Amino acid sequence: MGPWMPIYGFGLLISEFLNIFLNKFKLKRFKKIILFFFINIILLTIIEEIGGILVEKIFHTSFWNYEYIPLHLGPYINIFVSIIWSLASTIIEFFLIPILTPLIRKIPKMVSYIILFLLLLDHVILLYQYFLR
Repeated sequence: MGPWMPIYGFGLLISEFLNIFLNKFKLKRFKKIILFFFINIILLTIIEEIGGILVEKIFHTSFWNYEYIPLHLGPYINIFVSIIWSLASTIIEFFLIPILTPLIRKIPKMVSYIILFLLLLDHVILLYQYFLR
């Protein structure tokens, strides 16, 4: 519920895996960021198309539709939006994560476990309510 959708998490996971993959090559930082950005456009566009189709098939609804925006390629992908998503994940991956990682590591493990438990509990309740109404 709300403005968050699973596709955001999947998109960031794909971006993180792409970054790990690119780390295997000896690229200068600027080249790595540029390569990451362009490959990520392709990967995130594929994830968005698959996600849109799955949401429609599983939940019989559509969470997003780009048909009213110029440069759309069907209801679930748009060239402009793909570029924005890739830019956002590039900023997160190369600028925010390096700043936030040391702060996140200071969070006690018990607090992390409690938050994880609450998130899982929220997901279970949400799925229960959705499928057993």
